[in-house]
Amino acid sequence: MALGLAVVLAGAVAVAGILSGSTDSDQPASGASGPATPRPNASGPLTVTATPAPQAGAEQCSALLGALPAELPVPNGTLPRRQLAEPAPVGTAAWGGAEYDPVVLRCGVPRPASLVQTSQLTVVNGVSWLSDYSPAGVLWTVVDRPVYVAVNLPEASGTGPIQELSSVVRRTLPEQPVDPNR
Repeated sequence: MALGLAVVLAGAVAVAGILSGSTDSDQPASGASGPATPRPNASGPLTVTATPAPQAGAEQCSALLGALPAELPVPNGTLPRRQLAEPAPVGTAAWGGAEYDPVVLRCGVPRPASLVQTSQLTVVNGVSWLSDYSPAGVLWTVVDRPVYVAVNLPEASGTGPIQELSSVVRRTLPEQPVDPNR
């Protein structure tokens, strides 16, 4: 049992590390304990590291990406949607500004390794999310839709982005039962 838990935790840390590998091309990411150091290039194209997303080209991901908002709410303001530097990973969108590390959404990612029958899920605006914490922030993954959608959310950005994105996911992707074996 302990070995199985260790394997699940190691997998969650690996997935969180892979999915949180997005930063401005000329600035390092800051820790999750507070706002990021202001970035002079906070409005230019954002470099996002490509990660495995086998369903990123799916029709559901195209529909979701087309419905995403131009801004996400954060404490004391909003984060504008960012243009992604080429080559931009398929199924990816990002928001960011000078005060916060970017919020990065990836559609069509693999099932999170930490999703098991007994996983604690958080329901936000009718959408079930699995959250994995790391030093970079929280990796939220939608687990009750036809495709998995992961959102890297720096801790300093608060819960506004997840609330807004949950509403878009609920309107765009049909709900289905959570299946940790899919």
